[in-house]
Amino acid sequence: TPGDRAAMTGRPRARRDGHARRRTRPLWRRSAGLTPSRAGGLLLMLAAGLAIYGLASSPVFGLERLRVEGAVLTDAATVRNVAGVAPGTNLMTLETSAVTTAVEGLPTVRHAEVSVGLPGTIDVRVEERSPILVWTVGDRRFLVDVEGLIIDEQPSGTPAPDGPAGADGSPGASTPVIVDARPAG
Repeated sequence: TPGDRAAMTGRPRARRDGHARRRTRPLWRRSAGLTPSRAGGLLLMLAAGLAIYGLASSPVFGLERLRVEGAVLTDAATVRNVAGVAPGTNLMTLETSAVTTAVEGLPTVRHAEVSVGLPGTIDVRVEERSPILVWTVGDRRFLVDVEGLIIDEQPSGTPAPDGPAGADGSPGASTPVIVDARPAG
């Protein structure tokens, strides 16, 4: 066939309109090089990157105060210590999830929410477990929540905390005290 002959002879195939198609090499264009507009764009990107780095590492975004909200059974100083964020820590690079996990590790805390507020503030909102009873064993008093978890130890002689608030928002009654009189051993 005519197409096979063209392949064997190395000549270009004839098109239907009678004109042969030439094989051409691809056209390679030279790069325009570094034009003033490209150089300006590159300089602008470099300046923006350095500005972002400078802001993120500057002491302007350092921790000045850590506020704790919602802590009644848990001492605010304990929350600050467990959070483990030192004064001056750069808040732009702070992993709030690690702080949340650390605060939620406290036995009195059911849930914690950590947010960064500028300038220089971390807000820790704590939702505490509610004690449903005080379990007294000898001289020791333990607060127990609805899941049976011992959430705190109270010094002996302190009054029982108020129980959970009512559904209508009324203050809760004093938490019942259970005395464990079993002999030790």
